[in-house]
Amino acid sequence: MVSVRVVGMVGIIPRVRKERKCAGRPACRIICVAKLRVLLDEDVPVELKGAFPRKTQVYTVAELGMSGAEDITVIEAAVLKKCLIVTANKDFVPVYRKHVWREGRDRRYFWGLIFLKSSSVLSQLEQMKRAIQEIDYQFDDILTVSSTGIVTRDRVGGRDPLPNYSKK
Repeated sequence: MVSVRVVGMVGIIPRVRKERKCAGRPACRIICVAKLRVLLDEDVPVELKGAFPRKTQVYTVAELGMSGAEDITVIEAAVLKKCLIVTANKDFVPVYRKHVWREGRDRRYFWGLIFLKSSSVLSQLEQMKRAIQEIDYQFDDILTVSSTGIVTRDRVGGRDPLPNYSKK
């Protein structure tokens, strides 16, 4: 029996790095973890960077030189950089959900989307803080934060976080 041990920060996606012998115990697999990366769309303020922990890599569309780019281009850049996307554009959600990279046998893994609805009650920063608490890094979720702060989850895809490592 092989035991699995996760090494790293909370709120990250694990993947297997190597196997080694533990002192006097059966072999275990050390899990290497990737940090959360975030891409802020043009329609959300840069101040939302402050909602994430310091070690989180937060990019903006302008920093990547994609100002004025179509939604599909922003999605593809986020997938290639392994970023969760934050947007307030309601037209962005169907494009994300029906992207052509989700089809076929060479499907790519999407990292999630946070959609902040317009609100006169809560600031976008407060909405973002509520959404961060609901992020599940094992799945490709669309988190929608309502104007009253209620977060709804729409699970679009995901992967098995820890595959079966049984010895044969």
